[in-house]
Amino acid sequence: MARKDKYNKAKPQVSPITFVIIGVFFALLILAIVLSIPTAKEKFNSTYGLDKDNIYELTTLKKLDKEIKSEKNVLVIINNSSSETTTVTTLLPELQKAYNKEEGTIYNSEKNTVNEYIDEVLFLDLSDFTSLKDFFEEYEVSSTTNAFLIIAFKDGKLLAEYDESKNSGEIKPDTEVQRRNVRDYFFELTTEFKA
Repeated sequence: MARKDKYNKAKPQVSPITFVIIGVFFALLILAIVLSIPTAKEKFNSTYGLDKDNIYELTTLKKLDKEIKSEKNVLVIINNSSSETTTVTTLLPELQKAYNKEEGTIYNSEKNTVNEYIDEVLFLDLSDFTSLKDFFEEYEVSSTTNAFLIIAFKDGKLLAEYDESKNSGEIKPDTEVQRRNVRDYFFELTTEFKA
């Protein structure tokens, strides 16, 4: 008589549907985790208090160089994220108001038509401005600031610079003087683009 093997007969009694349900559950859990991680643009918007439909496109130095060489008219905002003197948090909303010529603001003027000439508004956030040395030399940017800087390019050439460290002095970040500085810069840009 053959001996019975009582251990081999023990087979799992779990239905394949149970494995499918467990697999779907873990897939949905992983998807929820991935979707909850904010994108770079979402982090940018929350950091600077902007709504999600703003004018800024995040860029890198390499992409920025490519955009300029493609001879687009671009407005570039360069921020030193490690600098405590930067006033980007208050200036970005002001720049957006100026670009959009919002009603009821000092930017709503016939002298301000920058948005008709600019193809893109790019934002570059760096923690080390030394990486910009070659970029500044190539495009003949005169500013050597370690703070907030706005540069306009027309057809691949430098058009105008706005160096916040030269314009702010000892003022608070949300003062009327900064708003006038931004407005005057946009008026200057309009004149330069028309030329």
